[in-house]
Amino acid sequence: MIEIRQNTIEVNGFEKEVFHFNGRLAKDTGMSRLKGERRWELGTDDADVRGLLLGARIDELRKQFLNINFYTVDHIHRNVNGCYIDLSKKKASRVEFISRYEYDQWQQPFLISDYFDVLEHVGNSFAGRGVAVSTHLHDYPVATVSFPIADLTAPLSDEINRHVPVLKELLDMAWDEVRAAIPPDSLVAYFRFPREIQAACTQYLTYFSQFLQDLGIDATIDLRQEAHRVLFTATPNSGDEALHSIQQALVAYLRLPSLMGRRGIVTDSTDLAVMQLDANVRHLHAQVELARGVIDAKDAAIESLKLVNFQYKQMLRAAGTYAEISAPKSQDAVDTEPLIGKVVSVAKFRIKGLEIDLPALLRMLKRICRR
Repeated sequence: MIEIRQNTIEVNGFEKEVFHFNGRLAKDTGMSRLKGERRWELGTDDADVRGLLLGARIDELRKQFLNINFYTVDHIHRNVNGCYIDLSKKKASRVEFISRYEYDQWQQPFLISDYFDVLEHVGNSFAGRGVAVSTHLHDYPVATVSFPIADLTAPLSDEINRHVPVLKELLDMAWDEVRAAIPPDSLVAYFRFPREIQAACTQYLTYFSQFLQDLGIDATIDLRQEAHRVLFTATPNSGDEALHSIQQALVAYLRLPSLMGRRGIVTDSTDLAVMQLDANVRHLHAQVELARGVIDAKDAAIESLKLVNFQYKQMLRAAGTYAEISAPKSQDAVDTEPLIGKVVSVAKFRIKGLEIDLPALLRMLKRICRR
């Protein structure tokens, strides 16, 4: 049995409950119990407390605890950051391995919801081993993989370690399956826009597919939203060499709203491609103006569309690796290198990073209209 002593101390004028385990103050530990209940509910991030619990027999722990929650668990699996032990019912006691995620921290080339769907699918194939998988998206996505406790007389660490090989097999299978579904040689990026103009920015990104066609690049564009973010995927339909052209075109496309300004393209062209591009730029600026009163940062949408201001890493999938797309930072040199023919060039060392010959770009946008 673990000796637990509860005390009340004063911290900055407020009373605080603290606990001692075997005479030692438990740090980063919270405990509570319902009225009339003799057993505790425990959550801890204290390594020493966790060591005491892991070394104790499960049937002894059941006498003191309804459930135990380790907020961090080392060495189990890269995707596992918590462990929950349900001891409330003797015949249904379970060990649950918990994976907690945050949308803002997620940088994989697929959505959390995609991963959860695959995880539940793979988990079904493990049901015969007593494994149960559950997922919850909401504000803080959480996935749990639980196992029944087989031996109540064993130390808790033995019971946890018994399930780790199956847990790793399940999680690795799900991870490999969802990654295998990513189109090969695709450009993947995350965008986050102010809520008030997210629809307008997403619409502008949708037109990128037509922009590529006008440049003679055949590609499939996929936009998917999750929480307050947009997952952008561009996959060339004409070979690996087109992927580099898509990356270059995206750099230019994201800069166009800032370069053209709210007046759009000052031209008398009747070319359909030029007119549609002009309409999309004007619409984006109009939506920003309408939302100006509720957006704190000036030109928030336009700034969000600049490659150098991406909130998330841009990942280029090529030969099984991801390369971060970045803009030049130095301001010294003047030399440039061509990107899209002689139309778009990147300055090797320049604060703006890009030089775009807009008239030449517009001349390239010659869509063939057939009746």
